[in-house]
Amino acid sequence: MRVERTGIYRNIQEKRYEYWVVESADVKVMASWISWDVPLDQIEKWKEEWMLSGIS
Repeated sequence: MRVERTGIYRNIQEKRYEYWVVESADVKVMASWISWDVPLDQIEKWKEEWMLSGIS
């Protein structure tokens, strides 16, 4: 999986969504993840919380 900027990514191999914080080309941190197996409303809430978190 190619991570180039801060945001939410789909990790197909792990079957989850991941939130990555990218400081530079050398500094990339996965800050959070959520499984595809949880109910859709929880996934949407997780996405909303991270997009509003201001970490970008």
